[in-house]
Amino acid sequence: MFLVDGPSSLNGPFATFLKREYPSTWLTRFDKKSCVKDTDCHHTKWSHCCCKNSSKTHPPLSPPSSTFIQATDACDSKSRGSPESQGTCGKTVTYDSEVGALGRYCERLTTRSHVFDVGAKSWLLPEVIAEARRGPTPQVSNHLEALLEIMTAPNQEDRPSFGELLRMIEAL
Repeated sequence: MFLVDGPSSLNGPFATFLKREYPSTWLTRFDKKSCVKDTDCHHTKWSHCCCKNSSKTHPPLSPPSSTFIQATDACDSKSRGSPESQGTCGKTVTYDSEVGALGRYCERLTTRSHVFDVGAKSWLLPEVIAEARRGPTPQVSNHLEALLEIMTAPNQEDRPSFGELLRMIEAL
């Protein structure tokens, strides 16, 4: 699983460069955005959020016809995207020093969003668990299933980071 680790949030030097040089890029939709309800927040690409049949009325961050969308099979009937990848308005009113205002904001994707994805895409950790059940030490699958539960917690704060997750796996 360590090979599946995703990028940091879309706010590093490369993302800053893209936003500055190409202001119309889809990356700008990840900027801090105030919201009242979930439909005020954009979802990510279909193959990431698994929300193609969503009732949301706004467009995805990149259209289905985009060359970026090649992994349409990434979202089979047993896979799901993290709540924040589907466009989630934060539940609490907070002061954001970046924006300089008090309000509710769309939840950003973080590395913990990617931890959710590893646990929720059927072809990643669930497949590893299925293989472990068939292997010489099927009890390992019980430990992995316990990890799966915390990896797919609805709230980002309740999920481990990838570093924490790897330490948990090493401790098995």
